[in-house]
Amino acid sequence: MTKVCLVVFLLVQAVLDAKTRYVYLPLLLLQASAGIALGCLKGMSGAVLWVRFFPGMALLLVSSLCRGRIGRGDGWLFAALAVYLTAGQQLLLFLGAVFLAAVWTIPLLIMGRVEKDSELAFVPFVLAAYVGGCLYGWF
Repeated sequence: MTKVCLVVFLLVQAVLDAKTRYVYLPLLLLQASAGIALGCLKGMSGAVLWVRFFPGMALLLVSSLCRGRIGRGDGWLFAALAVYLTAGQQLLLFLGAVFLAAVWTIPLLIMGRVEKDSELAFVPFVLAAYVGGCLYGWF
């Protein structure tokens, strides 16, 4: 149930991010609320959640230090993922998404289809990495 819920939220966010290059915070709040409700049903403690928020908060810090070159919405997305995934799983998901984004973007850069300063929708790669990780048994 949790995986299906997360895939649905990531799918909606991925479509919106691909169209607008924007991660919608109200949808992230809904996603986090649903995750917290599912976590409460499973008996998850608040102390566990604080540790899980670290990757998202670190990404928000990097976004601030880079003056927004890395989207702040992506940091909030990983903060919302804290209720679904452990910190290690979030790191694995992030690295998988970065790898997929590189595999997709490097050929486009070589062919001159995108500029090096072009914005890239990151959530579709997060979705692809999550689905791939689920199929492989990592999540």
